[in-house]
Amino acid sequence: FTVHAAPFKNTPKEASVALAVEIDGDRLPYSPPNAQGVASNKIEMSFYGVSEHGKALAGTRSVLDLTLRPETRERVKSFGVRINPRISLPPGRYHLRIGAREAVAGMTGSVFYDLEVPDFRKEKLMMGGLLLTSNLSQHTPSIQPDPVLEKVMPAAPTSRRQFAQGDVI
Repeated sequence: FTVHAAPFKNTPKEASVALAVEIDGDRLPYSPPNAQGVASNKIEMSFYGVSEHGKALAGTRSVLDLTLRPETRERVKSFGVRINPRISLPPGRYHLRIGAREAVAGMTGSVFYDLEVPDFRKEKLMMGGLLLTSNLSQHTPSIQPDPVLEKVMPAAPTSRRQFAQGDVI
């Protein structure tokens, strides 16, 4: 899977870090389909930051239910699946640790992501993180959308940084 993290001003002491996590759907197994063709799996996601001094900060764990009709399962197989959670971190340098485990076959994966969270109190004008989306990335189902970004972006942010020629970013 792939990850992109972008810090934004939040409270005076913490930044809100928007994550775009995308899992390759081609390798995800599912339970046998029921009579209507619906198959399922669960993805357990956990993530937390480790400060530059080696101190682990509070993490987040969630279980995401993938109960999919055949047509949605084909979309996930072709385009993957996206999760857009948020975490809060004080200014500093971090290693984000993102882990995932699917329930049907028990496959696991992890990504370590280096991130610098700026101190948004230092200057009157500062730039936050950068998030991208594209027309083609809208084909990727988002099973945990970011409610803040839904209001300001035309589609969910993507972790991908290679785009097809002709795609609109």
